[in-house]
Amino acid sequence: MTRDLNTGLQRGRGTGAYDYGMIAAFDGRLHKYINLSTNIGFIKKGDPRAEDMNLGPLCAGCGVIQGFGRSDRALDIPNELRAGIGFDFPVSQYLQFIAEVSSTHFVGSRTPTLLNNSPVSFIGGARIFPTRWLSISAAYQRHLNWYSDLDKVHGPTGFIAGLSIGHVNDRLEPVLPNQPPTVDLALGSVIKGSSDLLRDTATTVCAGDQVDLRATASDPDGDTLLYSWTSTGGRIVGDGTNTKFDTTGLAPGDYTVTVQVDDGCGCIAFDSKTIRVTNCPPLTVCFGPNLDVRADKSAVDAGEKVSFSTSGVTGGRNYGTARYEWSASAGMISGSGMSATLDTSNVTPGTTIEVTVKAMSEVGSCSASGSNRIRLNVPPPPPAKPMARELGQCTTFKKNNARVDNACKDVLKNSIVPALQADPGAKLVVDGYRADKEKPADLDMQRARNVRDRLADGNLGPAIDANRISVRPSGVSADGSQVKMWIVPTGADDPAGAASVDAGPVNAEKKAPARRRASKAKPKAQ
Repeated sequence: MTRDLNTGLQRGRGTGAYDYGMIAAFDGRLHKYINLSTNIGFIKKGDPRAEDMNLGPLCAGCGVIQGFGRSDRALDIPNELRAGIGFDFPVSQYLQFIAEVSSTHFVGSRTPTLLNNSPVSFIGGARIFPTRWLSISAAYQRHLNWYSDLDKVHGPTGFIAGLSIGHVNDRLEPVLPNQPPTVDLALGSVIKGSSDLLRDTATTVCAGDQVDLRATASDPDGDTLLYSWTSTGGRIVGDGTNTKFDTTGLAPGDYTVTVQVDDGCGCIAFDSKTIRVTNCPPLTVCFGPNLDVRADKSAVDAGEKVSFSTSGVTGGRNYGTARYEWSASAGMISGSGMSATLDTSNVTPGTTIEVTVKAMSEVGSCSASGSNRIRLNVPPPPPAKPMARELGQCTTFKKNNARVDNACKDVLKNSIVPALQADPGAKLVVDGYRADKEKPADLDMQRARNVRDRLADGNLGPAIDANRISVRPSGVSADGSQVKMWIVPTGADDPAGAASVDAGPVNAEKKAPARRRASKAKPKAQ
């Protein structure tokens, strides 16, 4: 801008004031051989101050124009509304035709003697390109409406010529419009956060798992792509084309994972996948199938009690509480948990009892079992019951006579007495017999009683208690027996035969009187 005003404000002379404004331009190709250019804008003009307006050498001696009143303005310049439109026609790489119309429309107040007309001009011409770095221009300018009709000296219409030389860049292939990228999101394998969860399938996602994410993207223009990941819950681990979706802390439900790619040129693409997070129950691993069973005794007598115990299940997890049940093949088992007591009352001695404990899980149908055996002692057999045995017989009784002769006394002294002395608890059974024709009828009784009396009266040595001797009159002998003697040990039964009778008191043996003549002496029956 300038502060100098030469011969006035006509023919483009400046006012020396400050101007400001804005002009917008638009350009576009309408056709292969037609380009359109337009512009429109508004200029706010400044008014020059009187003391700064020097009219120049054409007005020598004029001095400085005085201002109008108190404003100090020498001129009132109107504002400008500018507009233009042009077409160029590139018919070849060497020739281009140009046509342009431009106008300046004055608006607002103004000094009455200045800028009466709003100028409009038309330019038509051509530009020749002998080579890419050289151009020659020629045009004709026709003013359709000039600033003032007062200037008759200077004509506004004429020809324009120009020459331009410059450096030009190498020709490049035309840049096609930017094309958007594409992207495809795929869900990969599930990385288990815990191996102790029950999953319906291999693709079931439990809270705490991670899911591999893979994005496959491409850009037709070959632009470098920027990846960004989002999710409606959880956490994206990693960046770029391969990431992971971490479900730690998520509640069961559906969550959406989205990948977006940006080509850096204003185009983006995205793809989404929904991942269902499940509240997976704990995975039950069963405990071992075998239980140890211990007994505090391995063999007992019938009626005793035996304590059993187990240390319980081993291994496994997430099976809840283990419940124990005890059973026995005989006897009565009682108890719960890991110990029990077996009562062997009323169980036959010699029986082997098997005690079994089973464990069952609260969750998962797990089971285990174990057993142990004990044997009931067999008591020693009772001693064989003693049997009565025959010690001897007296067979020398005379017919129809009950007297115990010397031969019978020898049997009593040498066999019967020592046997009874050897077993003080034993008793003696004496069976008396008679022959069919012998008399008297109680001869069998007399013979048996006399044998008792000889043992009890002490004449044969030590006297035998008569209470230890049973007398049994046995009637007529079928085999010629006269007296049979049986020793019956303690606990033994009497030998088979007649019933015992009360033989009365013991009668001592009577001595025979002295004989005068041995030839006349006769034995006296007892």
